[in-house]
Amino acid sequence: MQIRCLEVEISEATTTGRARRKRAGGVTMKDVADRAGVSQMTVSSILNGQGSYRDATKRAVMAAIEELGYTPNLAAKRLASAADNRIGVLLLTPATPYMLAVVTAAVEASGNLAAQLQIERWTSLTDAFLAVRKLLAAGTRGVIVPPPLSASTQLLDMIAASGAIPVSIAPGGAPPAAHSCVWIDDEAATAEMTSWLVGMGHRRIAFITGDPEHASTGFRLQGYRRAMEEAGIDPSDQLVVQGDYKWKSGLEAAEALLGKADRPTAIFAGNDDMAAAVLSFAHGKGISVPDELSVVGFDDTVLATAVWPKITTVKQPVEQMVQLGAEILLKELQSGRKSPKIVHRQLDFTIMARESAAPPQ
Repeated sequence: MQIRCLEVEISEATTTGRARRKRAGGVTMKDVADRAGVSQMTVSSILNGQGSYRDATKRAVMAAIEELGYTPNLAAKRLASAADNRIGVLLLTPATPYMLAVVTAAVEASGNLAAQLQIERWTSLTDAFLAVRKLLAAGTRGVIVPPPLSASTQLLDMIAASGAIPVSIAPGGAPPAAHSCVWIDDEAATAEMTSWLVGMGHRRIAFITGDPEHASTGFRLQGYRRAMEEAGIDPSDQLVVQGDYKWKSGLEAAEALLGKADRPTAIFAGNDDMAAAVLSFAHGKGISVPDELSVVGFDDTVLATAVWPKITTVKQPVEQMVQLGAEILLKELQSGRKSPKIVHRQLDFTIMARESAAPPQ
């Protein structure tokens, strides 16, 4: 199954632009402004996240930066200040409970490791690459990259090419071969939760998928289908509903599934946000959870225990993943190695059995 990752197109001019930079002795912000057809102030403001600019203007500046190869050279800074432990983290906004858990863990990890932490927000793919540029321009030497960007080899490669070190956190599937990574097996985790529901006696188990742009979405769907097939149950497409990891999509999916004459006895939502939305919809329709419907989720964010009944879910050890990611970064930054050591750490997941799931009546 082909899994889609977040990528952007870079023109063939990137390579030639970098070659020209080497011959010319360096590219300035003025060169970028001239190429993009904007002012230097506009380039500076976009790189620093200031002002309000159209997406077309942002894309023009990004294209000029890539074409000319305008990236901070952190190699010299690394040699000049081996004690500089500045790391960054990318925050998708508006922040979800999962992303807030990532940032909270990053703050705690940086404090424990006596590292400086810089947080950059992003809302679109263009913003994400600009956020990385800002981190690099500020002298950040290592970047914690959470999902969905953690599955983008292009973004990870860009960070590494600048002289900084990326660590991919929870990319959803197999770890990127060329970069350090901390992850869990999303497919195996989803399969185990599905098998757990089957073991309770459920046969009509529905699944709400996540954002199709997230690599985890495909792997979690594979895990659900594999477990259903292994149990001898046909994973009917009628019981698979597209979501996007957001609350609203969970409500819409619940309405579609629970409006069926032969409705499912259990709904497995691809994350806790959508699972909580299913609970809300069921309450509104007078459907008792878990007596008439079992609901389970994925991640074990704070939301899973902030609703009633508390949600049975797959615990993804976010705090431990981020802590390990920060430790990998700091150890590598302090090693003085010219080429970073690639570290892959797979952690265990846990089924958190709570009040939202029970055998079918």
